[in-house]
Amino acid sequence: SSIWPRQSRASAWSPYSPAMADYRKFEGIGDGSGSEDEDAKQVKEGRERQASLDDQRAVHAGRKDEVDRWLKAKIQKVFPPQEGSGPPELDPWEDLPPRRVTNEERSALAMFLSVAHFETHSHNLANHHDIMNIARQNRWLEEDPGTIELLCQVQRCIRSGGRSGADSVSGQDSRMEDMLLSALNTLAAPSRAGCSDGYGKIYEFFALIGDPKTSDAWDIRAKYMKKEYAAEALFESLMPKTSGADSENGQLF
Repeated sequence: SSIWPRQSRASAWSPYSPAMADYRKFEGIGDGSGSEDEDAKQVKEGRERQASLDDQRAVHAGRKDEVDRWLKAKIQKVFPPQEGSGPPELDPWEDLPPRRVTNEERSALAMFLSVAHFETHSHNLANHHDIMNIARQNRWLEEDPGTIELLCQVQRCIRSGGRSGADSVSGQDSRMEDMLLSALNTLAAPSRAGCSDGYGKIYEFFALIGDPKTSDAWDIRAKYMKKEYAAEALFESLMPKTSGADSENGQLF
């Protein structure tokens, strides 16, 4: 349909029209301004998303110190100090020792736990930029399998403490364990989902589950949301010699 007003041919082209035609009512038609409202809406939504991300980052930054202090206490149980007078004790780890993190690395790991956290049956894809940024700045998170083993050992410390008394697993331990399992799930998932191991595996994994193209990718995403990769990593840490056969059969226990 034409954008021009319906007029007779005579009136439209008469040189004797008493006044100039007012074209202001046609402004915005066909010049792209019809999308200005949509553009403004997108800008507003983008600002709202950014404000939400900024709020989340503030929460993560504020929570990081608490997680760091908690991690420090738990890691001291994984690596108890040795008395100088006695003979050095043998490490109890046969195949894969947990990573002995520095103070700076522990601080980065604490931030990773905070940013990677998500509730079961949800996911942390909204934080993928921050997660991958921490991994990029701390390549050992992805490259050293001892990082996964360290988290497994810390989780074991929580549970071993729980067996010593009914109330020994505190509310703080429960909250921190939830964050630890989320981080462990994020680190353990890529290689178990068929992604290349080492640096960049989180990026590859998020690309896979962020936009699933196949039924297998959807299954991997569902498994990730249920934190099953964390459960597999914990089981393999407990039973390293039998984990290969169990994983081939798709059985965890």
